[in-house]
Amino acid sequence: MKKINGMSKRHCYARRNSKGKRGEGLVEFAIVLPFFFLLMFGILDMGHLYFVQVTLENAVRQAGRFAVTGRSLPGLSRVASIETIAQNAAPGLDLTKIIITSSGATSTGGVGNAASGGLPGEDVTISLKTHLTLFTNLMGHFYGTNDVDTFTVATTFRNERFPYSQTD
Repeated sequence: MKKINGMSKRHCYARRNSKGKRGEGLVEFAIVLPFFFLLMFGILDMGHLYFVQVTLENAVRQAGRFAVTGRSLPGLSRVASIETIAQNAAPGLDLTKIIITSSGATSTGGVGNAASGGLPGEDVTISLKTHLTLFTNLMGHFYGTNDVDTFTVATTFRNERFPYSQTD
């Protein structure tokens, strides 16, 4: 095989072809990198959305389980106790609106006590609301125009039979 500049023809040909491809890797990297970051931040946004949804569902469940017993935390009213339980079950989330209502005020002709979370045997509804700012604008197109998603979770429980003295 004929040698050119101390190299075989085969090596010389391979070297000549690689000269035209020097910037190819950099161009490919520059094209793929934005899509990679968009995908990664999209995955983070979806994971964060799922975390917030699951955390709110857990908070409303814990608050509801506490509410049906008719108990209250020491030094707090029953409604304030239910709100505290909900906030403790959702660490890191700003629960902007907690609404606690009972069915007694309407179903029994105003006899129920909605301000105390309902009387024994009445339904108590707990609703939690929070806002979440998204990482990327991509997810904002699916969940709103201002990149802020509002989560609202509500549930209704029937109060257990507890002594009326606990409704304070």
